[in-house]
Amino acid sequence: MDEFTRESIIEVANGANQNVGCISRTEFTRLTGVRMRRIFCRKSLCALVLLVVVAAAITGCGENREATVRRRASLTPEQRQAEDQSAVEAEAKKKKEDELERREAGAVTISQDYVRKFLKHPDDASFDSWDAPEVKWNPAGDTFFVSSKVKAKNDFGGELTYRWATILTLKANTWDLVSCVIDDKEVYTSDALLNELKSQRQSAGREEKEAAKRAEAEARKERQAAIEEAKWRTWTDASGKHKTEAKYSGTLNGEVMLLKRNGSKIQLPLDRLSDEDREWIANRSK
Repeated sequence: MDEFTRESIIEVANGANQNVGCISRTEFTRLTGVRMRRIFCRKSLCALVLLVVVAAAITGCGENREATVRRRASLTPEQRQAEDQSAVEAEAKKKKEDELERREAGAVTISQDYVRKFLKHPDDASFDSWDAPEVKWNPAGDTFFVSSKVKAKNDFGGELTYRWATILTLKANTWDLVSCVIDDKEVYTSDALLNELKSQRQSAGREEKEAAKRAEAEARKERQAAIEEAKWRTWTDASGKHKTEAKYSGTLNGEVMLLKRNGSKIQLPLDRLSDEDREWIANRSK
């Protein structure tokens, strides 16, 4: 209805006058009514199309939910548990990444504020996007190493580009500056925080060594277990009807000695075993 304005009425009236030379009040009303109905039909059609699109989207969402419910119902309890665990782990990973990204942005901002304080002309400092800061952090995500460039004026008013680097720590949402270097000159250092970082690094180094030793011992244990497991095989008698799982212990006077998993021992003549088992023993004896 907003298209049916005074100008549209005049346009209809002018068009009618050009065609017939004059127009009655009834004809004018009829023509304007036709225009109004056309506008209404167009708007109704648009509204109908929009309604169909929304309904299709809602239906699609409903179908997706139903498909998900059916798929979940077809899974075993173990599969559903594994899927839920995977979803929880993915969500936790995303939260950790988001938090680390937030800390990274905070480290850049805090570093630039500190660098600006140590410049002789801080108001003229320019941290442009032409040199994106490089940010590194420790595994715990509480110590950040930031480096970049800044444009600032020197004592003579000339603008120069300085390379800067900072070390920051984050504890309980509080940033502390450990060290700041501008143009290869250390302009600030906190000995207490620096010593604390060194102590943490040494402690982490010891923990890493201990973890490496534990991992190596575990690997040796797993290798040994794999070797022992490989010694177990399924033995078959000459008739092929009887089978047993046992470990080969040796052969003495034509008798084969086998050890079962429950600890019991079997001793039987070599010729009572299948051809494959006798061949296996012969190859071991070579």
